[in-house]
Amino acid sequence: MGRNSGMNRTARTLRRASGAAALEFAFAFPLLFMMSYGGIVYSYVYVLRQSLELAAQQAVAAAVSVDPNPSQTPNYQTQVYTVAVNAARSVVSWMPQKLRTSVAPTVLFCPGAAGAVCPAGGEGAVVVQLSLPLNNAASQLFARIPLPGVGSFPPLPATMTAQAVARI
Repeated sequence: MGRNSGMNRTARTLRRASGAAALEFAFAFPLLFMMSYGGIVYSYVYVLRQSLELAAQQAVAAAVSVDPNPSQTPNYQTQVYTVAVNAARSVVSWMPQKLRTSVAPTVLFCPGAAGAVCPAGGEGAVVVQLSLPLNNAASQLFARIPLPGVGSFPPLPATMTAQAVARI
């Protein structure tokens, strides 16, 4: 009888320990999951941001390559717009289709472009702006998890924008 009472005590202790471990896991898992999920989402958003910056830079570089001489290029602004947009779209071609089609390029010419951020002096500059909405259903890649009292997780900006300026 002495042996069984010791084994019963050990079995009870192990059952209590496994119950405590399950309770600790139940509290820790949501936090660990949110941290992992947030890290994955924000890493992808960072890559999107860098891709938009690169696309804007490449678009401005392509815009500068168009000859501004009116005799060589009769529809100069139209050609600059077409070349810049094509360059930007080629950089973001790696993105999924629903994001790629959401990228909105804008090509502005300084001076005279309303709302353009022109460089000092501003004569003969091209401004390329790219915007990517992140909070609409068309461009949503990751699930948003609603948390009571906190809002949705992970919080993302409504729109990501990138801009590049070059003088011609």
